[in-house]
Amino acid sequence: MIVLHGSWLPGPNPGASGNFIIWGETSEPAPQPKRRGRRPQPRPDRALPHPFQATPEQMLDALRLLIPDTDLPFSEELVTSVHVLLPSSQRGPLASPQLIRDGEEAEEDIEPSGLGLWEVAALALTPLQTLALLVPLPLEPRPGIALSSELRFWHMAANFALELLARQRFLPALARHGSAHNFSLRAIWQPVLDDPGDQERASRLVRAMPPVCRGLRPVPPRRRKKQAPQESAPPDAYNLLKSFLGALVDAAVRDWGAPALPRQSLRSRTAQPTLDVTRLWLAALFSPDGILDVPPKQRGQLAAFYDQWHTWMEQLRVAGDTGFRVCFRLEPPEQPALGQPDVRDWTLRFFLQATDDLSLLVPASKVWRERGSTLRFLNRRFEQPQERLLAGLGLAARMFPPLERSLRLARPEACALTVQEAYTFLRETALLLESSGFGVLVPPWWHKRGARLGVRLQLSPAQKSEQVVSSGLLGLDSLVQYNWQLSLGGEPLSREEFD
Repeated sequence: MIVLHGSWLPGPNPGASGNFIIWGETSEPAPQPKRRGRRPQPRPDRALPHPFQATPEQMLDALRLLIPDTDLPFSEELVTSVHVLLPSSQRGPLASPQLIRDGEEAEEDIEPSGLGLWEVAALALTPLQTLALLVPLPLEPRPGIALSSELRFWHMAANFALELLARQRFLPALARHGSAHNFSLRAIWQPVLDDPGDQERASRLVRAMPPVCRGLRPVPPRRRKKQAPQESAPPDAYNLLKSFLGALVDAAVRDWGAPALPRQSLRSRTAQPTLDVTRLWLAALFSPDGILDVPPKQRGQLAAFYDQWHTWMEQLRVAGDTGFRVCFRLEPPEQPALGQPDVRDWTLRFFLQATDDLSLLVPASKVWRERGSTLRFLNRRFEQPQERLLAGLGLAARMFPPLERSLRLARPEACALTVQEAYTFLRETALLLESSGFGVLVPPWWHKRGARLGVRLQLSPAQKSEQVVSSGLLGLDSLVQYNWQLSLGGEPLSREEFD
């Protein structure tokens, strides 16, 4: 019996690709070297060999049985070693729920003493190999083979990445690392998660991530005996998922898009007599490494181009970022009290909305009362809230001109709309704002089926009358009576109600 595990191990630098690590656990113990003295105890800062780890051959055989038709080149070149942090007892790492080890007592009879660091043999897959493995991975059990909870989780995340690719939800970007004077730039493709549905799906994946997904560690280089072992903190769940999606999207677009690129765009990156940074960036987006390599004398142009790209990206993020976004809520007019004039203005209110919890809304009035550069609301932090809100309102005003009236105020909180402006907002502007990354909240009845204005045909049997003289012809008028009515939400409207 073998249980396959797997998780994503990010690269060491921003923009650098990582690897998907496959390791296995068996029911029979692996051969262990003989030790003298007391058996070492599991510790979270010093790795021990996993006593039940699967061999690379066992893992490769299991993968071939699971995906027999894949062109994934499973080979010994993929073999590596990693450290994994696992719940452990004094005897060793606890077994997976799918695994029953030979000669061991029931799992509930073993008390975990904490987390232990274990070294395992593993297979390190590239992002393209990861996509080819995880998307068609069958989740049904196979005789003698079981999939761990984290491998099932990354199967869902890989399908999410494939959907982003199919809907072309990605942008060209630049990753910079190094000092201000000695830096390097790498052209990458970046997934875009500004759609509310994509943000909600990413949030659900973050909440569903099994803790063991964050337990992988690269094997550190050998230390001197006098050096104390360094314990690294586990990666954040959101950043781990973001790194995984980014690596898969970047590798797929880079590989699949290169054949469609004109050949002159893929020429030598330094062949031009004068440096064309835009052409250099385009070529690097489809090159294997993505590095923008220029002579030292022209690195100033590269830095200026990075600043221009950063400004462009900031303009795209005016509506919001991974923490919050500008949100609009359309409120219908209240019914006037008896004897009061009928005020028919609608109200469009402004908020900041948390992207990971769409029910968390910060009113604009609270944003303007904040004096510092950071707004704290419940358990959230909003950086530069006033600047971001004002910039978002300015961008939205280009799409919906009535908003310009509210921008004449120093601290706009809402905008009054006429009936016609509110109808235009519902029919046209709301979809445009949502596609640009803004949050939009409209009255619930707008999304109900049949809530739009329509026409209804009412039929009834024809009334027999002794005064009617038959013409001898069979027609619709002699069988039924029909009447056209205007309707709203399935309810008929009188002429007065329609007016």
